[in-house]
Amino acid sequence: MQLCKVARLADKAYAKVIEKCNELFNPIVSLEKEMPELVGHDKSLDPAPSNLTQLRQQIAKFRISTPRCSAQDDTSLTTRLSSLISLNKKALRKILLSHADADLSEMFRLWLSEQGFRFPIGFFYDQKEPAHVKIPVRAAYRKRSIVKNGSTVLICEFESVEAALKFVSCK
Repeated sequence: MQLCKVARLADKAYAKVIEKCNELFNPIVSLEKEMPELVGHDKSLDPAPSNLTQLRQQIAKFRISTPRCSAQDDTSLTTRLSSLISLNKKALRKILLSHADADLSEMFRLWLSEQGFRFPIGFFYDQKEPAHVKIPVRAAYRKRSIVKNGSTVLICEFESVEAALKFVSCK
């Protein structure tokens, strides 16, 4: 009986935390999660051209800023992409600075987890950053990758670990 009560309270608390995370981080999303509806899993779907165009532009921006990447990899990477979220880096930094007295790293990780991007505890933690959130410039964790490029943070999930590593390393 007590265990059920504790579980119910934990559920309510988690819902409140996620609600607060959504308030903080949803406004910084600049390109919604679009996969697998656009490319990859269901080849019979007709992708929305504007969304697919935006996706290719985001990847092309990353490719242009990285000389060792080849443009011909863009198509093969987008077909191996399962999901993607693009964040406005300046807006994120503004949120972090406005909450500099709090550690938002776990809230950020939980919010990403709710979006379908799971990272280990401590992945975004760094005491030297404002609000303790440290987003790597380029990192891969299993099938997920994170790349900071200009004013954008791309968080992608690929069909394979190799595709995620290739996206981050541009090999």
